Amino acid sequence: PMAALTAQAAMVQASFDLATGPLVKAVLFRCPDAQRLLIVIHHLVVDGVSWRILSEDLADAYRQHCRGETLVLPAKSDSFKTWAETLNAFARTEELQSELDYWQRVALAPVDPLPNGGRVEADLFRDRDSFEVVIAEEQTGQLLSQVHTAYKTEVDEILLAGLARALCQWGGSTRILVTLEGHGRQQLGREVAFGDVEVGRTVGWFTSEYPLHLDLPKADEIGDQIKVVKESLRQVPSKGLGYGMLKYLAGQQIDLAPSVLFNYQGQFDTEFAGGLFTLDEKEAGPLMAPSTRCLHAVEINGMSVGGRLRFSFSYNRQVYTRDAIASLAAYFSTSLSQIAAHCLNTEGGLTPSDIDYEGLDIKALDQLLKKLTQES
Repeated sequence: PMAALTAQAAMVQASFDLATGPLVKAVLFRCPDAQRLLIVIHHLVVDGVSWRILSEDLADAYRQHCRGETLVLPAKSDSFKTWAETLNAFARTEELQSELDYWQRVALAPVDPLPNGGRVEADLFRDRDSFEVVIAEEQTGQLLSQVHTAYKTEVDEILLAGLARALCQWGGSTRILVTLEGHGRQQLGREVAFGDVEVGRTVGWFTSEYPLHLDLPKADEIGDQIKVVKESLRQVPSKGLGYGMLKYLAGQQIDLAPSVLFNYQGQFDTEFAGGLFTLDEKEAGPLMAPSTRCLHAVEINGMSVGGRLRFSFSYNRQVYTRDAIASLAAYFSTSLSQIAAHCLNTEGGLTPSDIDYEGLDIKALDQLLKKLTQES
């Protein structure tokens, strides 16, 4: 029975000891309907990109074994140790220090609070619940591949615009501070010595977190809101990697605490490596210890699985009711629908990041484009 499998998986999840290890465990369950392989790896060792690397290598190795071949896997990239040493070296450069002004401005920017909820001394994982939103397949296709022509956007910019609109509708917030996660594997700086490090096939926890401040236009103009979100994201130096480096490696006193975390993990197929594995997380057991402290009032994690966008809204049930979070989730789903409809029915327009002209803001560019249109 699945209940027994889940109980066993929970025991495996809870058996990790950071001091003594191991931090990787695998269990094969021989079930009546199919075999299930549970692989549990501590988050200090692996991130989302690493899971893709591991699943592909595992599939390749299994196929080679079944054919009686010598196991041969693709060459590895630079080690996590090399990456860590590179981060430490980059943390001492003037290029990183030049980012400090940006993060200090973010720290001083006014932020609207979330709607009032209950109060707790410590937000612990055992008190968390979640609410899931699944976007229809047709609309998922629009959001992932069709809407970006209008404003030359990326997927994360569109999804974040939907969240910003939802937070505005949920609690009236127009000045928003949200934690974003990035894969953290981008090249460092403009110097060749830092840009040469390649970690595309390195297993480890490279994830970066950084705060993003959004100041939405008060008018309900979807196009204007998309432009603000797009430009706000593209103005973040080093795609946010520098924030953690300045804070933890360079010793700068910049400590921001957003109430909302948003993490879009990209597209995951329900079938891995050509159908050899099928993803199934339902019986994997709790992913965190009950006493784990949660850092955000609301955490939103999303991915595309099987052609559908799925978003999980995690919250403390002593702070917010399920109905309150369901309302936020509904605003988010509706906002994505409105954004898709808008982008598919407008010519959109350029934003400053599309033009190589320093100092041009959204308003000035819109006025210039309007003037050029009238003259032509």
